[in-house]
Amino acid sequence: MASPPTTIRPGRVRTLAAALVVTMVRVAVTSLPFGRVTGFIRRISGGRQATRGEAARALHAVDAAAAWLPFRIACLERSLAGLVLLAARRRRVTWCLGVRQTPPIAMHAWLADTAGVPIAESDTMPTYRTILTVPSDQTGETTQ
Repeated sequence: MASPPTTIRPGRVRTLAAALVVTMVRVAVTSLPFGRVTGFIRRISGGRQATRGEAARALHAVDAAAAWLPFRIACLERSLAGLVLLAARRRRVTWCLGVRQTPPIAMHAWLADTAGVPIAESDTMPTYRTILTVPSDQTGETTQ
């Protein structure tokens, strides 16, 4: 899923930090079992609730970093890197993984606000049935 066009331009330090986080996330998702990755993101999700603007800025930094990296950044890496960047600032956000409800079958990962609305996604994002969430609250509930 391509990210939407934006006018937010992160600074060089934020872009470099995002590039480092994306690289670490990429290594994690390609070398660790998925359960270990989700366990890690459950543990780091803490602090106060991120605003939509804070989450969008983190994702836009990831998008800016993508231009500098020699590998493709898909929605899984993008959303997890955004979550890690927010967690580093003691902000929490809901991470979602879903399956497209209409053909062709596809999966997508994204960040959502407390109401479940996707953050910094295209307005034409297809409808996905959420199959896994790591919520921004501390209830421990992880699936829908």
